[in-house]
Amino acid sequence: MRNSQIRGTLNQEPVSNMVDRRELRWFGHLVRRDSNRKARKVWETRVETMHGRGRSRIEGEEHMWKLTRRKCEDLAGGD
Repeated sequence: MRNSQIRGTLNQEPVSNMVDRRELRWFGHLVRRDSNRKARKVWETRVETMHGRGRSRIEGEEHMWKLTRRKCEDLAGGD
């Protein structure tokens, strides 16, 4: 059996959806906090460094944009 079939019979959502939902929930919480809170300051901090070798890494802000875009597309497609 495939995992999707097992999740369907147990009425469970994929783990990736659950992680995305929790990340967006945390990000919404962070955005609503005062701008002088430590967690928000750390999130908004930009570090300028030389790019090293290897695969480029996705920064947190870019990751959140991708998640919100995907969520909006899912909601628009659900109409």
